[in-house]
Amino acid sequence: MCAVLPFAAELARRKRRASSYLLCVHRENPDMKGIIRRSTLYGRLLTALTRRPAKSVVRSASRESELGEARRQLLADPSLSPDDRSLLERVSLACHPADTMFRPGTIYLRVGLATVNHIDTALLSNGEGRAIHNVLDMGCGFGRILRFLRARFPNATVAACDIDSEAVRFCVQAFSAVGIQSTESFHDLRLPGVYDLIWSGSLLTHLDPASATGLLRFFYQHLSPGGLCIFTTHGARSAEWIQSGYYAYSLSPEAQTLVLSGYGATGYGFTEYERPGGQGTSAISVDRAGRPRMPHYGISVMSPEAVARLAHPEDEWQQVLHVPHGWGWKDHQDVYVWARPRNG
Repeated sequence: MCAVLPFAAELARRKRRASSYLLCVHRENPDMKGIIRRSTLYGRLLTALTRRPAKSVVRSASRESELGEARRQLLADPSLSPDDRSLLERVSLACHPADTMFRPGTIYLRVGLATVNHIDTALLSNGEGRAIHNVLDMGCGFGRILRFLRARFPNATVAACDIDSEAVRFCVQAFSAVGIQSTESFHDLRLPGVYDLIWSGSLLTHLDPASATGLLRFFYQHLSPGGLCIFTTHGARSAEWIQSGYYAYSLSPEAQTLVLSGYGATGYGFTEYERPGGQGTSAISVDRAGRPRMPHYGISVMSPEAVARLAHPEDEWQQVLHVPHGWGWKDHQDVYVWARPRNG
């Protein structure tokens, strides 16, 4: 019942909006009154203004209800640690209807818990007394992980950066984040300051070597001294999945061969997503809004040695942790924690 009330209010508001619009049309064009009465214009306008928003409201309510049930199931798990239990009780369940990362609720929440566990382990390894004042979620999407960062660091400034402007707006509204609109080129992106912690889940998994090097250099330049950068990649498990046919990341057979051959030869396999005009070899061509994806964006698989080579020679990265197949759906991604030296 609670989910129905805001839905009904939203629907009523949009119906009033449609009626107001038709009244304005009539005032400007009195002859339109009879036409409107004799036609289906009113019904069509109501449908256009209410159908899609109504579905979105219902989907959001349904997902939030699913997350609520998932949270209850996880809290009933006796193996859940006290810290995870406390975090899960505090995390927001707000969910945008266009969140393409949404999975069954327990998986969605477990990925967030795993992220914080990796962060806490990294903080202990890098000096447990370090305070976190500024956090950046690079490639935040609709806040799958950012909601956990907000709960874990309630007094920190948490920045949400993504190329999807609607995703950024949602994170600002739902999680009190500082919104940063990303750009297709990291060279053109301007951030307001430096960060004690940068999280970037499943972003390098889509970049070619040059773009990945540029992104890591960008991270280094925006880390405070002693700051931590935590990022994920596709590694050996992803290569095994593609090779065996278990999961191919929506890649065509030709793209799979290209990725695996690069991975075998240099430790870094990459193929671009297919873009309008037939370029690329993957089945994915546009983002959720139908816009062409950025160039040099696709699927990458890399070995630890290849990841180490991505560091720019002028950057004095210190590797804190490497966790093979330790994050994401069925733990198919590797986790890396790199630090900027305290005197760097």
